[in-house]
Amino acid sequence: QGLRREIVRRNGIPEDVPWEIVKICTKKDAQGEPSSATAIVKMEEAVANRFLGKGGRKDALYIGATRVGHQQRDCTLRNLPASQRTCGHCECKGHGSMEYMKCDAARALRYQGSMSEPDSGQGQAGGPQGPGEQGFSRRMMRVGCINIMRSPGVLAIAVEEFQRAGVLAVLIQEPPAGTPVRCGAYDIVRDLNARRPRSALLIAQGVPYKVDTAAEDYVTVEVRPPGWGRWIKLTSLYLGRDKALEQVLGRVKGGPWSLVGGDLNAQSCSWCSRAPSRQHQNQYDRESWRRGAEIDRWADSENLRCVNVNVGRDTFRNTRWGSAIDGIFLGEGLAECCAKGADVMDLAVPSDHEALGLSLAPPGDERGDGQEAGTVKGRRNPKRTNWEKFIEHIDKCISGTEIRDAEELERRAGQLQRRLKDAVRLSTRRKTAGRPGSKNWWNEDLEKLRRTYQRERGKARKNPGVPALAEAEVEARRALLKGIKQRKRDAARKAIEAMDEGAVKRWAKPRALQEWFDAEQAMDYFVGPATAGVDRREGSANHHGEEANHGPTFEMEMETFRRLLAATPRGRAPGDDECAYEHVRYAAENSSNFRGEIWEVMKASVQLGVFPRAFKPVRLVLIPKPSKGVDPGNGQAESPWKRWRPISLLRVLGKVLEKVILWHWRTQEVPDGVHGYVPGRSTVTGIKAMRDWIEEGPKRCRQGFTGMLLEDVTGAFDHCRWQNVEAAVATRVGAQWTQLVTSFLQGRVVTLANSSGEHATRLRTKGVSQGSGLSPRLFVLDSCGMVDEIKKAHQEDENNPDAPKY
Repeated sequence: QGLRREIVRRNGIPEDVPWEIVKICTKKDAQGEPSSATAIVKMEEAVANRFLGKGGRKDALYIGATRVGHQQRDCTLRNLPASQRTCGHCECKGHGSMEYMKCDAARALRYQGSMSEPDSGQGQAGGPQGPGEQGFSRRMMRVGCINIMRSPGVLAIAVEEFQRAGVLAVLIQEPPAGTPVRCGAYDIVRDLNARRPRSALLIAQGVPYKVDTAAEDYVTVEVRPPGWGRWIKLTSLYLGRDKALEQVLGRVKGGPWSLVGGDLNAQSCSWCSRAPSRQHQNQYDRESWRRGAEIDRWADSENLRCVNVNVGRDTFRNTRWGSAIDGIFLGEGLAECCAKGADVMDLAVPSDHEALGLSLAPPGDERGDGQEAGTVKGRRNPKRTNWEKFIEHIDKCISGTEIRDAEELERRAGQLQRRLKDAVRLSTRRKTAGRPGSKNWWNEDLEKLRRTYQRERGKARKNPGVPALAEAEVEARRALLKGIKQRKRDAARKAIEAMDEGAVKRWAKPRALQEWFDAEQAMDYFVGPATAGVDRREGSANHHGEEANHGPTFEMEMETFRRLLAATPRGRAPGDDECAYEHVRYAAENSSNFRGEIWEVMKASVQLGVFPRAFKPVRLVLIPKPSKGVDPGNGQAESPWKRWRPISLLRVLGKVLEKVILWHWRTQEVPDGVHGYVPGRSTVTGIKAMRDWIEEGPKRCRQGFTGMLLEDVTGAFDHCRWQNVEAAVATRVGAQWTQLVTSFLQGRVVTLANSSGEHATRLRTKGVSQGSGLSPRLFVLDSCGMVDEIKKAHQEDENNPDAPKY
C-alpha cells in the first residue's frame, strides 16, 4: 500500500483509475543489501500508455525516490512519406518523411495471453510459429542472451521483444520457478527436475533441436537453423558464486560449431569489463577478476573465443554501480560466421541485465565485411589486411605497469593473445582458393573435336536404334580423349623445360596431408596415448634446485627487441590463432599500447621463469617424407605413419618469446662436433668435415682405409626426455633457465584435425615440437651429452696402451 500511495502521489495517477501491483521482486548484492527492485503493475491499455509515456518526456516518472526513464523506440515510419502507413509501435499515421521521429507510446502487455500452460500446446495468438513465418530470418541466425531475475513478467516481456527482433534462440539465466515448456513463439528447454533452475534456452517453434544436457546451471541444445545444413550447439550458462567454477565449466565442452553464453558473474577485459586498477576496491572485485581469468583459461582450453563488443556499455546495472559480467563465446567455425560480435540490444525488458545479441550468417553467405562466412578456405593472408582497421582494434590493448607475479602474467598474456587474435580476425581476409584459370593446353583443334563429339552424341541420342550413329559417337569420343592426352603431355613437357631452380623447389615442396586419416591413431603414434585425469589447461612445475626459483636477468633493450621483430621471417604458416609475424611487427611499430604491453609480457616471462599458457596451444599438421613406403631390406611395408613428419604450428606470440630466449642464449657454446641448428654450422658443413676426415684416412692409418658407423634416431624430436633436456640446460646454459624451460615443455595441448573435421587432442608429456624455434636448440643441448661421451671414449682409447691402433 505504501508503494501504491507513493506511485499515485509522485506521478499524478487519479484515485479512480483501476490498476494494481501484481508482484514486487527485490535483489540483494554481495553484502546482503537490497540493490534493485522490480514491480509488475497491471492496468488498462490506455492508462498504461499514459503511465509509461510520462517517463519518456521531460516530466519524469518516479517510483519511490528513483527516477524511471522510459526507453524510446525508433518509429517504423521514419523516412516513409506515405500518409496511410501505420507505425508498429505507437500506431500513429503519417509521420514526417525527413524528420527523425521517436515513438513515445508503448503497447500494453497482457500477461495472460503471452504465456501458455505446459500442456496446452498453444502459442501466442497471431505470433509466428516457426522460422518460416514472419519475424524470423530464414538465413541469418540471431541469438540473444539475458538474465530475467526469476520474474514471470520479465520473461513474458522478453519473449515478445525477442520475437519482434527476429531472434531464433535465446539464452536465459535465472528463469522463474515453474517456467512452462512453451511461451509465445518459443519452446523452453530447462531442467524439469530442478525446483529453481538457473539456466534455460528458448528455441523458436519449428526449428529442429536436440536436448544434449539440461542441468541446473547450464543447458546444452543442438539446433539446426534453416539454411545452415549443420547442427549448432548452444549452451546457456549461469556461473553462480555459490559454486566453484570447475563444477560447471568442467562439464561444458566447446567445439568448432559451439556457442556458449550467459551470466558469468565475473569480470574480464575479454567481455569488455572495465580494466582493473592496481589496487582493487575490495575483496569482491578481486574475486570477480580472479574468476574472470579462470574463465578465460577455460575458454582457451576449449578453443572458444569471446566475441563481446559492448565497449563502454555495461550489461549489469543496479542503483549503485554497473559492470559487464555477461559474455558470449564462439567456436572457430561459428566465429567465422560472426561479422560484428555480440553487442547490447535495445530492448524494453525491465531487468537489471541488458540483453546481448549477435547475428550469424550461414556458411556460404556474404558477411557484413565482404568476405564469405564459414566456408572460406586457406589461412588469413597478411597482405590482405586492412591495417587501419587492425590498428583500431589492436590499440584497445591497455599497456599496464610492471608485472610482478605469475598470476598477473597469465592474465595479461591471455588478454594480449585474445586482443591480437580478434584484431586479425576482424581486419584480415583469408586466402581464397581462386577460380581455375584457362587451360593453357586447349587449342582450336581440340575445340573442333569437342564440337564433333557433341554433334555425334546428339545424333545417337535422337536415333537410339541406329548402330552406325552409336559407333560414330564412340569414335568421336576416342578422338577427343586422345587429343586431350597428347596436348596435356606436350604442355607438361614445355612447362618442365621452362622451370628454373625456384620453380622446381616450389613444385617439389611438400604439402600437408589432405587425405583422410584417423586423427586419434595419428596422435597415439606421434604424441602418445590419451592420459586420463590430467588437467589440460596447465602443467605442473618441476624445479631443479633453489637457483631455479630465481629467474634469469632480462638483458634485452627495447631497441634490440624492435630489431628482433623487424628480422622475423615473412610468409610463415600461423598456428590456431591465425596471426602472422607481419601482424606483430606492424602492431609493434604503429601501436604504442601494444608495444608496451608485449614488452612487459616478454620481460616478465623471462624474469619469472614462466611460459604463459595462452602461448602454448599447438596445431599439428602432417607433411609427407620423401622415399618412404617399403623397407628395401625385407620388402615389408613400414608403419604408415613413418611416411609423415609431424610439424607443429605455434601461436605467434609464443614464437616471439622463443626468439627472445634464444637471443639471451646467443653466447652459449656448442661442441665442435655438433652440426645443425647452430649458427654457422649446418648439415652441409657436417658433410664437408666428414669428407675431409675420410680423405685424410690413408695418411693417418697404416691399413689405408677408414671405417664409419652411421646411426639414425627414430623420432628424435618426439622422444626427447624432458629430464635430460632440463639437465642439459642447467649444465650448459645455467640453472636459472631451468624453470622457464620446464614451463615451456609442460602443459602444451596438441590438436590434430583430419579432412572430415574430426579433432584429436593430447597433452604432450614427452619430446619437443618440430616447428618451434627453441625446440631445435633444446635438442642440440640434449645431444651434446652424446658428443661428450664419444670424446671421452676416444680419449680413453688414446691413453690406453693396450688399445688397438688404427
